[in-house]
Amino acid sequence: MARFTTRNLRFTSALCAAAFLLSADAASAQGRHARLSRDLAERLSTGDVRDESVIVTGTCAQVQDLAVRHGLQVKKCLATGAVVQVPAGALAALADDPSVDQLSSNYEVMAHMAVTNQSIGADLVHKGGWADGIGPLTGKGIGVAVIDSGVANMPEFLGRIVATRDFTDDRGTGLDQNGHGTHVAGIIAAAGRNRFDETAGVAPGANIISLKVLDAKGRGVAGNVIEAIYWAIEAARSGSTPLGSSNGAASRVS
Repeated sequence: MARFTTRNLRFTSALCAAAFLLSADAASAQGRHARLSRDLAERLSTGDVRDESVIVTGTCAQVQDLAVRHGLQVKKCLATGAVVQVPAGALAALADDPSVDQLSSNYEVMAHMAVTNQSIGADLVHKGGWADGIGPLTGKGIGVAVIDSGVANMPEFLGRIVATRDFTDDRGTGLDQNGHGTHVAGIIAAAGRNRFDETAGVAPGANIISLKVLDAKGRGVAGNVIEAIYWAIEAARSGSTPLGSSNGAASRVS
């Protein structure tokens, strides 16, 4: 009799434990909250209810179900989630949905030179006042010879490619078929196309002299590089090509 009672007690205890775990899981699911990116969490904490483009994790089918339940617009399915447009006031309900694991804002990304310019102090030089009596300096009137794969005439150079020479082909046009030279020139002297464009290279007012010594694969020969260097030095000495402004500003070789 004692053995039977012990079994019953064990069985009853097991049932109670299972019921407790099921109840805990149900409560946990009901109180579950999606993991939010910091900016979304801040928006909810401040009561910001504007519509928002967000990235939600899950399969495309799972996100489609969410869209139906919450009135979302699926903009694009991704490998591990989707970009959805959340209408005003619906973000909190979406974050509280037990089937949502993670939410992140579909934040803007952009290319910029801020880190480079700040690291080397170019931003201070652009503003001026870094030394007594010294105003802003942007490289205006200075010519920089870029000995590379050529430089494409991009809008960010604003017509400041003042000379082009092709050392890979006597009949070549100096066209950049690789992209590296244009990239280097952009770091040196790219500038915004208008007052709303904040693009700024290290010397956004400088002129560019494009001296091509590398082909479409980024390859060249030492002889052409040497020839380009001496060409740039001689041109700067003689003033035979527009390497700078009319006031005789010095040129630089890169």
